[in-house]
Amino acid sequence: MERAVLFIIFNRLDTTKKVFKQIKKAKPPRLYIVSDGARADVQNEEVIVKSVRDFVLNNIDWQCEIKTKFRDKNLGCALNISDALNWFFDNEENGVILEDDCVATQSFFKYCEELLDYYKNNQDVWHISGYNFLNLPNLKESYYFSSVPHVWGWATWANRWKKFEYDISNYNTENFKRLTSNKVFQKYWCNILELTKEKKVDSWAYRWFFTMLKYGGIAIIPKLNMVQNIGNYGTHFSDVCPLFFTKAYEIDEITHPKKIKIRKNIMNRMFREWFFIDDRPVLLRKIQLFIKKQEWRKLWSIKK
Repeated sequence: MERAVLFIIFNRLDTTKKVFKQIKKAKPPRLYIVSDGARADVQNEEVIVKSVRDFVLNNIDWQCEIKTKFRDKNLGCALNISDALNWFFDNEENGVILEDDCVATQSFFKYCEELLDYYKNNQDVWHISGYNFLNLPNLKESYYFSSVPHVWGWATWANRWKKFEYDISNYNTENFKRLTSNKVFQKYWCNILELTKEKKVDSWAYRWFFTMLKYGGIAIIPKLNMVQNIGNYGTHFSDVCPLFFTKAYEIDEITHPKKIKIRKNIMNRMFREWFFIDDRPVLLRKIQLFIKKQEWRKLWSIKK
């Protein structure tokens, strides 16, 4: 690799080991490691957090410049990660970001590096995703364009991230009309916005999405998933979800789309199958989601 990697860790040694194994194979020349502080109300978490930090530091066995930001106090997901990204892009022109539950294929690193070069001077493209739970093998190009970024393994440029807005108290909901004219979708995102404003959702990722939507930033989504999230029942999740069963693939040569055009048909499918929102009656969607969750629980019990 030629690019730096930002590795965000915390209190999960088992998942951290699997993610780090792939980073180790890729051998980035600069590795930034961020770890939030232990929570005061969680017994023995300080010991666990230290063990994760020690594991990563003690297993860097390639020529690599190491930078760390190990916090003494717990900032929480949104503030910790957004501040980590600020720090990363204060020092790097562009780079790759992985959290401690996102296991990347080796293709992911090559893909990010190629696209970081390819779209370096195109200010319309803001975000390079490595994750796609849909998997679209029949798509002619290697990726498509979307208004919604996926953050389970991604890359971007400092000059895009510098526009990130943590404070969304004055966010204009008219921006959602640019995303979709569908009233059901608009209501869904307005609800997420309010929950984020009220700090009922501790997410940096929604703030990044809202910033991208405000400025018209476009995300790249691969046709085949390259990052597997193994964080079910982890720090941020407490229920089953199909997104954790997505197989990750290695890819060969990258075929670029001829035009930068958002694929709304794929986005609508993603809304329906990921966020479970579409024009179906609310009660019907809730019943179908309930049935799906029973299926996912069976799958998860088999995988465990």
